[in-house]
Amino acid sequence: VDVGPRDHGLTRDATAVLRHVPGAEAEVVGKLAAALGGRRTRTKAIDAVADAIADRTGPVVVVVGRPSVAESAAATVHAASVLAGVPEVRFLSALPRGNVHGALDLGLTPGFLPGRVSLDAGRDHVAQSWGAVPASVGKDATGILKAAAGGEVRALVLLGCDPLVDFPDRSLAQAALEKVERVVCVGAFPTDGVEHADVVLPPTLWGEQRGSVSNIEGRVQRLARIVTPEGSTMEAWRIAGELAARLGQDFDLESVEEVRDEIARVAPAFAGIDAALLRRARDGVIVPLADHLADLTVGMGPQGAGVSWEPIPPQPEEDVDPGDAAAVPEPASVPTPSVALHVWDAHAPAPVAAPTDAYSLRLVAASTLYGSDRVVVASPSLARLADETARLFVHRLDLDALGVAEGDRVRVTSSRGTIELPIAVDRSTPRGIAFVPRNRAGIGAADLIDIDAPVTDLRVETLP
Repeated sequence: VDVGPRDHGLTRDATAVLRHVPGAEAEVVGKLAAALGGRRTRTKAIDAVADAIADRTGPVVVVVGRPSVAESAAATVHAASVLAGVPEVRFLSALPRGNVHGALDLGLTPGFLPGRVSLDAGRDHVAQSWGAVPASVGKDATGILKAAAGGEVRALVLLGCDPLVDFPDRSLAQAALEKVERVVCVGAFPTDGVEHADVVLPPTLWGEQRGSVSNIEGRVQRLARIVTPEGSTMEAWRIAGELAARLGQDFDLESVEEVRDEIARVAPAFAGIDAALLRRARDGVIVPLADHLADLTVGMGPQGAGVSWEPIPPQPEEDVDPGDAAAVPEPASVPTPSVALHVWDAHAPAPVAAPTDAYSLRLVAASTLYGSDRVVVASPSLARLADETARLFVHRLDLDALGVAEGDRVRVTSSRGTIELPIAVDRSTPRGIAFVPRNRAGIGAADLIDIDAPVTDLRVETLP
């Protein structure tokens, strides 16, 4: 079932397609939840969903993501809270970059500490190991940039990002970068904010790194080094340690294995998932281990263990105890989290619906498969597939109503600013909506979006 403002790569495989205006998910998702619960809604497409699942068993899996950065995330979160009331529902979160789940699991979000625990719940536990924790909830990306633009932040550390490209509101990002005294960039590509930086610290890339990643299932998977990095590049965790040492805090971590063991020791959700376990878990370990051990210790394989527990050959630089890969841990030996893990209460108030304007088009801004992204820029083969020019994509009837031809440049105005873009017809975009790919270099969607606005409406005019 495809729920969103426009078509995408999976639409052709959908049993039902439910379209909505950006910011107005609440009504269609409410009806969908009723259909998933077995009730008729008198809406043809939604009732088709009820018919399609009538004889099926098992959970309802919701892949939830933010369809457009041109609207507030509150509408998507509210839609998820509605679907959370469906019996046997499970969620997989589709986030824009690799290992974002790993970052979130380790506390890289306001109000949380490493290991899926809130700041208040995990305060005492983490303080016992680290001596101190933040006194209050920190700021998210928007809050940090607003504080920087207001003169409250003296330095910014850009970790593999460029706010002028990655942040939806370019005006706010520009104000922040102009106001701060120092910018430290931890990045490997020119697109990683290097041109704004006073100091550039180059990290290793995929293939040069050892560590782990977490997928959308919550499975921690080991990452092996394939290529030895050249020059003075460091892995990101070592850069963090060096910066901390110069700020008066010694992490006392000398290897990837020590980092893994520290995570297992301090982060409650990772209890028992230490370096030794990840060395022998070929397919990784689902967090938390105590809840999923039974799933991983059945099947065929050595010692009666599943394929997930076949040992991975050690890398040459690893000092491995041969006993590490001997057997699957017994359930009794697996530690349970020492702190209650955070559980979403599925409460999210509905945002105030923004009325549509017959004279405006509502903006959808999202990434496409090929654009001016880091991976594409680094690969000459993929670079040929990228369309580097930002365009305004609209429905054929909206193009005709404007009285312009495909390829003409038009003036596009939002509450944030005015830009000029070439216009093009897009069969994936419904009437009343304008789509601008956000992963394009130069002027584009970020020049139109106000991060504080619930949606972004555009006035499109012909040029004189």
